[in-house]
Amino acid sequence: MEIISVGIMLTMVGKWLRNNRYFMRTLFICCFILFLSAFCNCSMAQSSMVFKEDFENLSVEQRAKGIQGGAFNLSLSAEKRNVLKYKIDKSKWKESFTLSAWVFAEEDFEAYNIIDLAVNYSDSSIVNWRINKQVNHTWAWELAKKDFLIDYKPGNTRQLITKTWSLITLSFNSEKEEIAMYYNDKQVAIYSLEGMIPNKPIDSISMRIGGEEKGDLGEWESFNGMVDEVLIYNYAFSSQEVKEYYDKFRSSDKAVAKLETVDTLRVLTYNIWHGGNETGKEVGFKRIAEIIRNSKADVVTMQETYGSGAKIADELGFYFYLRSSNISVMSKYPIKETLKSYNAFNNGNVIVEIGKREAIIASVWLNYPIDYWGEIDKGNKIDVDSWIKAQGGNKKTMEGIIASLRPFLSESNKYSIIIGGDFNSGSHLDWVESVKEKNSGYVMPFPTGKYLESLGFKDTYRVIYPDPKKDRGITWTPINPTTHQDRIDYIFIKGDRIKTLDSKVINSHSVRYPSDHAAVLSTLKIAN
Repeated sequence: MEIISVGIMLTMVGKWLRNNRYFMRTLFICCFILFLSAFCNCSMAQSSMVFKEDFENLSVEQRAKGIQGGAFNLSLSAEKRNVLKYKIDKSKWKESFTLSAWVFAEEDFEAYNIIDLAVNYSDSSIVNWRINKQVNHTWAWELAKKDFLIDYKPGNTRQLITKTWSLITLSFNSEKEEIAMYYNDKQVAIYSLEGMIPNKPIDSISMRIGGEEKGDLGEWESFNGMVDEVLIYNYAFSSQEVKEYYDKFRSSDKAVAKLETVDTLRVLTYNIWHGGNETGKEVGFKRIAEIIRNSKADVVTMQETYGSGAKIADELGFYFYLRSSNISVMSKYPIKETLKSYNAFNNGNVIVEIGKREAIIASVWLNYPIDYWGEIDKGNKIDVDSWIKAQGGNKKTMEGIIASLRPFLSESNKYSIIIGGDFNSGSHLDWVESVKEKNSGYVMPFPTGKYLESLGFKDTYRVIYPDPKKDRGITWTPINPTTHQDRIDYIFIKGDRIKTLDSKVINSHSVRYPSDHAAVLSTLKIAN
């Protein structure tokens, strides 16, 4: 009798459930929402705020009106100008992080440290992440580790922190080993930090806000200005998150940019010769910037950047990516993403958002395995077989660069791939029988260009000027016409929707040319 009763009850429940499908759907949705909520709460707990200081509790001697409420005052009006020190809870810390702060500097011609975040590792190494003020009234960033220092120092025209409150944001992505830097709501630079951050447990984290302690009162090197809303998160902010945070305090005056259709792209490749400093550490980089500006280039693949890239990009108002001291990319259009690249000294790859389309841009520098120009100048005979074998090293490096681009090569209908750089060797298209009298009697099948050609890449200069006898396209070297002249800087393209409209060599300046390499400018048609 009990078994029959249970069977009847189950039958009745099943019949009720079949007749109440709406209830079951509602129950399922509710359970799913509860699951998502629990998942999101867990995720938020893992990716969250590590530190916040809004300076609301400071004494009146150190406090002034800030971007929101009170601010940390270290200016002339502050009675006390002592720096503040904090210990950061390392249990909340993750390898990726975001540090942001609002700053307002007084107009003096002094340099100050504003924020110094020190991460101490178990191997006794210390990495200092710093936000500074420069003497030119702009901000700067630096990373210091023992005797190593890397920095971002914009020029004196755009990123001022003296006129009003400015938001400075550092967003470090540990997976990609790179830091993105923002001035207000705009990403201004991305730096590769490959191999620079220790892969060790963290012992402690501390932060100093307001400068360095020096002098009997400890105020000698205090920052002359104000700081507000210092935040640290344990994940890397995206560009959109930075903009949304900025808009909470000060909405951008700029209208939301609509994606435009871009038909042409002007790409310049330029080895600027020891950072362009050979004609002056201030004058030289400005001459490089003038050449780029006058060329109307949209994208620049740069070699021998050596500390000048940030200033040049800032002078032009371009987005900037520094892959190594040597390799960089700067662009009028947003650098949407950095990509896996080959050896940092030889290569950096990015995706640039060009209107409604995207282009893969690769900046390249290859070594010169043999100084054949010098040998020719001296009248020495070169063994061609040994020469070709030595050039195989450059081909091998290019094979590594191509391997890093491999995921995009098969999608030539979607991506336009542009490789620009200093190859430090001639072209198999130039060292041919018809011009061997220009090349001291040598015919030389340089392997690197042949390799790219076998993959479907096109040498943009030779597309426009196919006859090397009529148009040599010399890029080495405009500053020494008595040495052997050669074409060693190139722009190569690949893709179904990209073709060359024009290409030229730039080797002059109105006053004095600042580099030992000529630049190459190619105008490209990009179909949508």
